[in-house]
Amino acid sequence: MKMDMRLRETITPALARLARATGKPMRDVLRETGARVAKAVIKATQPFGLTRQAKVQGQEAVERDIYRIYRPAWQAYDILKRRDRRLAAAFWAALNAGEVERVRAILRSSQTELATVDFEGGFDGGASHQRSRGPRGRARGGARAVLGLAGSAGMRGLKRYLRQVRKRVGWVKGGWWPSARRLKAKGIPAWVRNSGAPGALIAKDHPNRAKQRLILRNRVSYSGSEHVLRSSALNRTVQIELGKMVKGAERAQRKAAKRSGFRTR
Repeated sequence: MKMDMRLRETITPALARLARATGKPMRDVLRETGARVAKAVIKATQPFGLTRQAKVQGQEAVERDIYRIYRPAWQAYDILKRRDRRLAAAFWAALNAGEVERVRAILRSSQTELATVDFEGGFDGGASHQRSRGPRGRARGGARAVLGLAGSAGMRGLKRYLRQVRKRVGWVKGGWWPSARRLKAKGIPAWVRNSGAPGALIAKDHPNRAKQRLILRNRVSYSGSEHVLRSSALNRTVQIELGKMVKGAERAQRKAAKRSGFRTR
């Protein structure tokens, strides 16, 4: 489901305070606030941060999850070897000989985490990984399948899936960029700007200042998922940025008044 971030004076008294402190029209206040908030929300959306390292860490976390579900043959061999070297050798020999039932029998008798894991001749397209993901988006439980040797159809499928998933890291962040771009937000990294993710800015002007509003819409299908950005975190991010802006504007107002010889509360 898509996610909307709505800014309007009727639900955010801080916007009215900001307008009073700056002396600006509500329309301008909404847009300036929207730019700041858009950047903050992009930063808060998983993977957290705006640096290139944030993207790399997100990709590495997803890859670890995937390899937790799909065990390449060499990982299975290492697990078996720690348990019984002869069993590991038999597993490797059966694998190289293409004796699928023998491989499965060895895994079932291994008394390791692989005992309940099936040996898949191919790759299920990522279905096991998707089913294992919890509310936070991380894979839960142990391995679901052991794949074949390097170069096998199963491993080639896994590598393709890894590339696809790595490319999607930061996709939801990019869904906020269309709004941020129109609001002229600064400091958004290229890997977010160039994602091509869908989003929109909806500005609703109204003669009645209290009915003016701004909607930042993230159109990525799963942007509303809790593991990407919790709604509570979204609301908190908006309030924090508004608070910073109000304090800064009121501080500047007091300084200006002091220089002119007037007192402010």
